[in-house]
Amino acid sequence: MKNRVLLIDPTSINHMPPKILNKSEKDRSKEYGQAINIAVSKKLNINKEIINAFSGKFAVNYGLLMLGYLLKQKNIETELISGDYFPNETEFLDYLSKQANNYSVIGLTSTTPQFEQVKKINDFMKKSNPKLKSILGGPHTLYYKTGKVEENIDVIHIGHGIDVSANIIEKMLKGENINSKIVKTDYYYDCPKDFELIPKKYINDTMLYSYLSFGCPNNCNYCMEHKLVKKVCFNNIDTKLKEIKLLVNKYNRKFIHLADSDFLLNRVYLKEFLEKLEKANINCCFSINATPNTLSDERNFELIERFVKDGLVEILIGVEHFSPKVLKILNKNYNMEKLFKALKVMKNEIKLPVMSLYTLVGLPGEDYEAINENIEVFEKLNKEKLYDFSFPKFFIPYPDTEIYLHPEKFNVKILTKDWSEYHRWSLPRPIEIIGMKDEDYLNEIEEISKISGY
Repeated sequence: MKNRVLLIDPTSINHMPPKILNKSEKDRSKEYGQAINIAVSKKLNINKEIINAFSGKFAVNYGLLMLGYLLKQKNIETELISGDYFPNETEFLDYLSKQANNYSVIGLTSTTPQFEQVKKINDFMKKSNPKLKSILGGPHTLYYKTGKVEENIDVIHIGHGIDVSANIIEKMLKGENINSKIVKTDYYYDCPKDFELIPKKYINDTMLYSYLSFGCPNNCNYCMEHKLVKKVCFNNIDTKLKEIKLLVNKYNRKFIHLADSDFLLNRVYLKEFLEKLEKANINCCFSINATPNTLSDERNFELIERFVKDGLVEILIGVEHFSPKVLKILNKNYNMEKLFKALKVMKNEIKLPVMSLYTLVGLPGEDYEAINENIEVFEKLNKEKLYDFSFPKFFIPYPDTEIYLHPEKFNVKILTKDWSEYHRWSLPRPIEIIGMKDEDYLNEIEEISKISGY
């Protein structure tokens, strides 16, 4: 048997929302897609028809694509398979178990809700091929502290040093011993992505994106991103523009999301990016993420206005919640007055086509008073037309976050450690905010949806 590696992306956790919210979610998704497509068509001066710029039936893990690139540089035969290509988990597992003898190593990735599925994949394949070696990485691998899912996995890599995973796989193929079962890296390694690993028949329906920086300087209690890298890493701009050109020219992307945790962190870097972007003359549009703090910094207004001229059509703002009490508990504080001013500038002066708000409900400290505060702000924002779309979802505490590790400090009760229940629409929720019910937060989402017009 050849030394072949199979990189495995589990099925995406796209659980449908509760029936009471199903229609509003579908309406919101449809209207959001239409708004993005209209904005892109206008920006690119496509007058004949509204193009389908916003698409992405299948998610793809960029860590796996980078790992595949590094393995090919080592002349290691590598393939990738996604659970999203199959109609259900049963058929996916059946396919994998039949393929197990064709590979020497499998590389797995996982988010928290996928842990149980990753265990099944690993166990199914090793039952078919006992000699098979496995390595697990991904954004949420700190979960190993909370269970014993690593027992049948050879190596767990915590962190984003993809080069380390590539070296470990190379050692596995050579039959060399790995010094430790748990390997940690505290830096981010950037390299090209091997988009050729994505089967051609799925490439047009696959979400492809880019990012200029990785990491987050904030220490929010509900997030663990700041624990995985010591500092924010800013990638080489020329390299990133080359990647964006590839997505536009080879894969015909007209709308690219720049998936930085906060795109506006570094004005000097952003200015250089915009200067080089303008010289590159890339014919596409962009979406970015921003936090309320950086968006509200007036020193960024001029750069945002410039970026809008260069193709920016959306800012997705991680407001999380509008109750000062809840934000304080999350260790996420921003000035509401400055945020309102920034939203007014974005919509009324800079004329940004789409402003989207990402929010969470069912957060620690979110009692009836906080729910009312949140809804009142949404009503005010909607009345003044300061946002276009909102995306409220249930809060889930991920492993190694402060809220998960010390729930008693946040008046939270962990009800289960069955990770299959840790997805955004899980009901009943795997946690309880003392004194509150799931129905309270369902009603809150429904009310926000009504205010937003869905």
